[in-house]
Amino acid sequence: MFRAFMICAVTALLSFTHISVSLAAEVKPVANPANDVRFQRPFIIGIVAFNKEDYAKAIKKFQQALSVAPGNKSALTYLMFAGFKSENGKVTADAGDQLIAAGDDSSRTLFIAAKGHRLANNENRAREYFGRIAEREDDPYQTSAELALAETGLSYRPKGLRGSFILAYERDTNISSAPSDAANVNASNIKDFRWAVTASAQYNHRIGERYYVGASTLLLDQFYKKDEAHDFEIDLARFGVHAGIVGYGWDAKLALEHEDVGFGHDEFIDTERLIITYNQKITKNYRISLVGKVADDTFPDNSLQDAKKYDFEFNNRILLPFIAQGASISLDYRKRENDTDDTSTFSYESDQYRVGVFSPLPWFSTYVDISYRKEDREYDEPNPTDRNDTYKETSFKLGKVWNRSLRNEIYYRYYDADSSLSSFVYDQETTGINLIYSF
Repeated sequence: MFRAFMICAVTALLSFTHISVSLAAEVKPVANPANDVRFQRPFIIGIVAFNKEDYAKAIKKFQQALSVAPGNKSALTYLMFAGFKSENGKVTADAGDQLIAAGDDSSRTLFIAAKGHRLANNENRAREYFGRIAEREDDPYQTSAELALAETGLSYRPKGLRGSFILAYERDTNISSAPSDAANVNASNIKDFRWAVTASAQYNHRIGERYYVGASTLLLDQFYKKDEAHDFEIDLARFGVHAGIVGYGWDAKLALEHEDVGFGHDEFIDTERLIITYNQKITKNYRISLVGKVADDTFPDNSLQDAKKYDFEFNNRILLPFIAQGASISLDYRKRENDTDDTSTFSYESDQYRVGVFSPLPWFSTYVDISYRKEDREYDEPNPTDRNDTYKETSFKLGKVWNRSLRNEIYYRYYDADSSLSSFVYDQETTGINLIYSF
């Protein structure tokens, strides 16, 4: 009996050992990337290839390393960037998706993964990732994400409260007097310094995926104070509401505005304005804007007649990424018709042309903004003879960005007004420095 028991025990032990060996043969050991040569060798070769900008070889080696250690974050990160550098959207997007699924939702990973999805023509996922970054306050990738959303695919819809405050100190060679003081010769053509303060704010609220509504305000005050005979102040207050819709590569907005302009805090012009704006992306680096405006001007305490303005603007913006990220050339045209309630010397038609160049500079976070504008006006009625005016303005700005919220500019503007009537001929030079705080 004892012999029979031993035979059964040995048989059972051999059977158990056979099962264990079979199971061990079926389950592969989990690689430890730190000391597994099957991972380390292709991973290191991939890094060397990446540094040599041989991205095709780098992708192959990182994928080989990941076949040994799936989900390794270091290899996935390198693979994502190698795919991005080689403009391989699928590789970039797949590696980015794995990193994000593993908990890496850093703005850098989201941004590169979104770029990959855009290259792979998966616009919905690209917009999702860009949108997550755009929602983050004070994030270094936020502005780039907003621009990426606006450049292609579904345009970016602004959200929340934004605005700026600008304090400027200017020297003007022709500080004009208020219209009510036009007979006071001593108060005109003053060459002196003045202050200018501008505050603006805009709030936007998103509705669904494609719509938004909002409100805005703009307050401006320019003042020159020396004595009672040489005082000049102009103030502007504008309030508006708007609604917008965005599409793939285009967006449109409708705005209603009320504006008050005063001289020395005495009301001079009340304006009601309707604005329709349409923006369209033509190519990756070329966009156009169509703007239509209808405005009704009222002069409450002045002999000037009420007027209606009709404006049409056609604006072109060409991006110049080969010069610098954000560099652009703008070519704009505006047609205006100014009608008074009764035909008078204040009715005119005008054509305006403008060219502008903006570019960041490679030194100390600076930028340059240069523009030239020309406007030709043809008046309807003699005053007392036929009147045709030409206005030319040249502007130069050099700016310095200190941080996300603070920058300042030095600027120069030359304004030349020429007319068939000598009483309307003058020129003006404005030189200034400002401090701009944005939020």
